[in-house]
Amino acid sequence: MGKNAARDIQALGLARPQMGKDDFNLQLKLNMEFAGGQRFSTAFKGSWNRYKRLKTVSEAFANESSNMSAKM
Repeated sequence: MGKNAARDIQALGLARPQMGKDDFNLQLKLNMEFAGGQRFSTAFKGSWNRYKRLKTVSEAFANESSNMSAKM
């Protein structure tokens, strides 16, 4: 929850390249709230290679959110 979740998402992005060339799958559920009542929610299940496309957006939104939860 909160900013800890944003740090966890970033940590996943930093840790994955250190795990070698194996194929990894992950599940991620994000719920974020922003000022003005704006919200962003997503659920992802798939390979690391496909997640990398979502990673950039997820990390940026996580840093901008006022409140969030993440389940990985």
